[in-house]
Amino acid sequence: MKKFLLSIILLLTVSFPAGAQITLNHSSANINTAHSTALAITDTGSGQIITATERGQWGSHLTNTSNPHHVTAAQVGLGNVDNTSDADKPVSTATQTALDAKEDALSSCSDGQVKKWNAGSSQWECGTDATGGTGSTNLGYTASPTDGTVTSSSGTDATVPAADGTNAGLMLPAEKSKLFGVEENATADQTGAEIKTAYENEADTNAYTDAEKSKLNGIEVNAKDDQNASEVPFTPNGSIEATDVQAAIQEVRDEAGSGSQATETAAGIAEIATNAEVDAATDDQRFITPLKLEHAFGSGKAFNLNSDENNLKWATGTTYKAHLDGIYEPVFTKNTGFNKAFGTTSGTVAEGNHTHSDLAPLASPTFTGDPKAPTPSANDNDTSVATTAYVRSSLSKGEQENIVSVTIEDPGASEDVTVNFVNRATTITECRAVLVGSSTPSVTWTIRHGTDRSATGAEVVTSGTTTTSTTSGSDVTTFNDATIVADSFVWLETTAQSGTVTELHVTCIGSAD
Repeated sequence: MKKFLLSIILLLTVSFPAGAQITLNHSSANINTAHSTALAITDTGSGQIITATERGQWGSHLTNTSNPHHVTAAQVGLGNVDNTSDADKPVSTATQTALDAKEDALSSCSDGQVKKWNAGSSQWECGTDATGGTGSTNLGYTASPTDGTVTSSSGTDATVPAADGTNAGLMLPAEKSKLFGVEENATADQTGAEIKTAYENEADTNAYTDAEKSKLNGIEVNAKDDQNASEVPFTPNGSIEATDVQAAIQEVRDEAGSGSQATETAAGIAEIATNAEVDAATDDQRFITPLKLEHAFGSGKAFNLNSDENNLKWATGTTYKAHLDGIYEPVFTKNTGFNKAFGTTSGTVAEGNHTHSDLAPLASPTFTGDPKAPTPSANDNDTSVATTAYVRSSLSKGEQENIVSVTIEDPGASEDVTVNFVNRATTITECRAVLVGSSTPSVTWTIRHGTDRSATGAEVVTSGTTTTSTTSGSDVTTFNDATIVADSFVWLETTAQSGTVTELHVTCIGSAD
């Protein structure tokens, strides 16, 4: 048996019937040499499985790219495909229809002319009017205070309206004037303080402070600092008809110079009485000075009754003391609270230092028993003594007072704010609320009260009140539980908020029960 080296790597799975035998037949001495007859695998039962010729045919078939099976386009679902180059491919029916609707290439026109369709000749022609002829269309513009009109010599005029809040358009004359009146770099968000500072920083503005303006407002019209007496106004009064101070003074001088005598009913001239005239006491056209009174009563005795009671006399010669004794003696005699003595003894009525242990002093008196005083009128506001009647009246039922007065900035939908504590039973009679805001502001609020702040409390208006007004506000006069018991807290709650709200103010008034 001949020995040879066989190196074969086979990945082959073959199934044979039971009892089959596999034989390698070769005619060459070396398996590595070319075989004159193909290497074949034979089945002892049925002969060779594949011959060398068949293997060659199989290889040729694998390398054949000319559709050896003659598969048609229709067999693979490409019945509408043909082997045509891009340059020779026809356009589709839809494309051809669209192209047929297009115009052929247009020839050029002279300057100032355009191609226009001539419906009469069914062709494009060069021209300047709608028919392609030699006519022309002239455009013009007519302005007015409210709009503008573009005019056409051969077509319909077109009106250009003024711009509005939505559409573009022309600028009106008033708007142009307003725009031209705005200085460069001006802004619309300057505050009053910024404007005031900018103005006062300018030279020679002569800006007034508030104090200076108040001082200026206090000066009357046409007032000046160099007025003389003839320029100072005077209101005519009585017999004086002058309208300025100088003329009034002159009138008084003139009347005084006329020598008319003063009487008890008419103004005029009166001389000072002499000592002799004072002693005689017969002239009713003289007046007495303090010095003449001193002469009449004696030196150092003009008004001192204690010095010499007999020196002060009536015109009849009766002394004032004797005159008063005759009138007031019964009063002094019967009234033990007074001393009728007019001497200089300490403790007399004349000295003014008599003490009365049974009377209260004027300074810081202390009253006992049940002292009385006049009851001041309602709403009195001075230093009068407030009697018990006045106090009870002021605190009586029906006096109106603010039970709630609160302002909340930027309120939300769940505010809870304590606004008051009432120490006596009170009934709410009216609530007013108003908003500050924009973009449809709305706040739903309610007032609650109770002796326990941590509890739910009683609601004045069930489910609250919704306020949307930024002008007159809400006025609530119908309540579900408006009676607040004594020693109760009062608080405000919000339950809903929408829109832009920067401030909520609520005031409720009521009266003591």
